[in-house]
Amino acid sequence: MIILNLFLATCLINQIYPQSFSNVSSNFDLFYYTIVTFTTVGYGDITPLTVPAKLISIITSITSVVCITIFLSSILSYKES
Repeated sequence: MIILNLFLATCLINQIYPQSFSNVSSNFDLFYYTIVTFTTVGYGDITPLTVPAKLISIITSITSVVCITIFLSSILSYKES
């Protein structure tokens, strides 16, 4: 659900500010960019060009780190009774 919302925010930024991302020809490219940024792989084939696009990239990266931290802490804090 979080990834879907980040993807929709990325699409909104691209609609409001056309050509905010390099090498984007469709919404699938934006979905690919969201997944690659969220997983912190960051291939660099699609890059943000405008300030709003860079801000959504920062939000996506921070969100992914928070999600990974919460996931790992919940696993590590599990104790058997």
